[in-house]
Order: sequence, then C-alpha cells, then structure tokens
Amino acid sequence: MFGIMLGLSFAAVTLYDLVCRVTGVGGTTQVSKIKPEIVLDKKISVRFDTNVNSLPWNFKVKKNVMDIKLGQVNRAEFEVENYGTENTHGVESINVSPSSFGKYIGKMGCFCFEKQKLEAGEKAKYLLTFYS
Repeated sequence: MFGIMLGLSFAAVTLYDLVCRVTGVGGTTQVSKIKPEIVLDKKISVRFDTNVNSLPWNFKVKKNVMDIKLGQVNRAEFEVENYGTENTHGVESINVSPSSFGKYIGKMGCFCFEKQKLEAGEKAKYLLTFYS
C-alpha cells in the first residue's frame, strides 16, 4: 500500500503539469511548434512583469508592454545580470494573468523552466517567442 501511495504522489506532479498545460489552469501557457495560419487585425497589449526571488540578479525585459496582433508571432528579449560574487542558477517560470488567458498564449521558444547558470558578474540575453 505504501508503495502505491508513494508512486501516486510522484505521478501527481506529472499529471498536474499535464492538466495545466492542456487547460491553461493557473495561467500556464501552451507550447507550440507551429505558428498560427491566420493573423487577425485585432490587437491586444501584453505586459511583462519580471522579478527574482532571492537571487542577486537584475532580470528585466527590454520592452515592458507589447501591442501584438492575434495570431502574429512575437519575440520578447530579456536581459539578466548576476551582480553577485558567486556563480548562481535560476529557473524562469512564466504564467499569464488573468490565469484563464493561459490557454490563449502559445510559446514557440522559451528559456522557461530550464536551469540557467550565470557566473559572478555575467550578463546574458534570453528570447521568448510567442503568439496569442
């Protein structure tokens, strides 16, 4: 019985992640390998909020607000700097607010959820390619 419960607890994380990706629950965005076939003339504004928890990093997006057309592929460039004296690692997570909109954002390329290592004093640039 203990083995079954232990197995289910590990499976719960994977199942929760799958449900979030499929439904957009919690602002989870979708992952896409192909771009939309139709671009609408309707525009929406996308606002980026960047922050770090306890890392000695400056993390910012080059352009805080983007007006994008629905279906158009866009790129947001992020700049990060480790201003600390030690090598550090960080993982970027992306969520959409309001959370019900997560299912309408498709990521085609992202540094999201991948461990990024920055040496002391190192600067880096990362791209997020997405559409709505």
